[in-house]
Amino acid sequence: MKTSMVRFRSSLTLMAASLALAACAGDVADVTAPSSGLNLSNNSTPPTAVRLVKRGPAGTTATFEISATGGTLPLGSTVTLEGCAIDFCPFTDVWYPTDDASVNVTITEVSSTGNAVFDFIAVSDLDGFREIYAPAEPTVTVRVNSTTYGIVRFKNVEGPDDEGFAGCTPGFWKQTQHFAFWTAPYTPGTMFGSVFTDAFPGQTLLNVVEMGGGGLEALGRHTVAALLNAASPDVAYGMAPADVIAAFNAAVASGDYETQKNIFEGYNERGCTAKD
Repeated sequence: MKTSMVRFRSSLTLMAASLALAACAGDVADVTAPSSGLNLSNNSTPPTAVRLVKRGPAGTTATFEISATGGTLPLGSTVTLEGCAIDFCPFTDVWYPTDDASVNVTITEVSSTGNAVFDFIAVSDLDGFREIYAPAEPTVTVRVNSTTYGIVRFKNVEGPDDEGFAGCTPGFWKQTQHFAFWTAPYTPGTMFGSVFTDAFPGQTLLNVVEMGGGGLEALGRHTVAALLNAASPDVAYGMAPADVIAAFNAAVASGDYETQKNIFEGYNERGCTAKD
């Protein structure tokens, strides 16, 4: 799960909004398609909507409660969605405007099935694009009107496995409010090359964990997350920092970035306990 922020203001920028939501925390893009099954009286989709995307482990579901200060809720105040574990997730329209007024729409994840645990929310609305990591409650209020889409993505990840292991994603570690969880001797300003084979000359650990893209960049951001997880007294990661360092250096030497990236990514998505 996830890396860039963009801003957009009108319905003409819906595609940019969809791509921006997909760039969070190193995730691959969620390219959305209109939801189906809505019986609108005029048999047409309104020009704008609040659209909900649910990213989560396959086979799980999540239930949301939705309220609004205006407009209509085409699916009602309670909506249950299946977790989408693939790269391209559909959206579901959960609010439509009835006039030109600015409206607040509040969406709260109230339950989920399986071993899924809440990870983050990504939002675009009248106030632009933002990512919300580890809030006190999995809820968000978006501000929209008849000319601006609201797109909301809730993401769940696998919780700690049966052995009690856990891991926090690159998206968690790159957030300013989570710098307090970085464990000495590692800081956001620590040079990557002072810890690992210098695959990213001149870059800090924070620079690398913020990187987007695949290949070496993907390995790099998941490696930094793995290092911080391994060093943290709040995360039962199952690896020591020295193990993470050795694994990254070996992957770079071999030229096979994908295998080790996949291992770290799986470990980093076992459920974050650093926020507890």
